[in-house]
Amino acid sequence: MALSKSRNREKFKKQNLTKDAMSVEAKCKCQNCDGNIAFPQELSGQKVACPHCKMETTLFIPAPQVHPAIRAVASPEAKEKTTRRVTVWLCILVILSPLAYVAWRIKGMADQEQAIADTNGRSTNYERYKAEAERDAAIRQEKFDEWLRKLDGDDTNTKIYEINKTNAP
Repeated sequence: MALSKSRNREKFKKQNLTKDAMSVEAKCKCQNCDGNIAFPQELSGQKVACPHCKMETTLFIPAPQVHPAIRAVASPEAKEKTTRRVTVWLCILVILSPLAYVAWRIKGMADQEQAIADTNGRSTNYERYKAEAERDAAIRQEKFDEWLRKLDGDDTNTKIYEINKTNAP
């Protein structure tokens, strides 16, 4: 390892590179062992011994790696496709929003009408219950009046007998 570093230093000295030129570094992988190699950009394209496997490898500056999603968005075709998709979805939204609102209002009106119908049904049931209660009260009143008439015409024992007979289940 020390041997290969010294060789690289010698090559740097032979080419009379200054420290300022060496300050811009590039990194690549060895074609044999995939070990990382750091080198000045000026040496790109030269063959050197790999510091890891000691085999000869060519130094190169790798292309910047771009995430596939970013690469897809960066292309003009992808931008056009994305713009088209956004436009289509916006058109769908603009068309469906009023329709959804109208459907919601119609459903609200239907629910309101159903609530009114339910209220009317309860009202009708209430009226029916009230009429039955009034009729039952009238029947009870007639029985009571009939009972009083019998009391006025009979003696006390007969009256008590009639009261018990009327109230018996």
